[in-house]
Amino acid sequence: MELDKLVEGGVFSPALIADELRTHRYELASTLGVKREVLTRATRVRSKKIQSLLRGMLEILLRVETPTGSALAAYAWYRGVPIPGFSGMTADRLVREGKIDAVRA
Repeated sequence: MELDKLVEGGVFSPALIADELRTHRYELASTLGVKREVLTRATRVRSKKIQSLLRGMLEILLRVETPTGSALAAYAWYRGVPIPGFSGMTADRLVREGKIDAVRA
């Protein structure tokens, strides 16, 4: 996965990210913990909060892409595998709760 291919108009594009991960923007919104309409409105997509969530998710996916074998496997890990030491929470939940640095570590 290449970050520069997921940018459109100077911001991370939920549509391009969803395509890369073979999912829908609505599922991506759920993964990020935001309302589904947020990722369909250009003004909301450009917000600092949404761009920060997208960047955080992508940074983590890039870190685990090689060990998991693909971007799709990394996304499955991100959404479904509990991280030891965090009470069974997954990476997506930790990111939604603002604990991206803990996931990076």
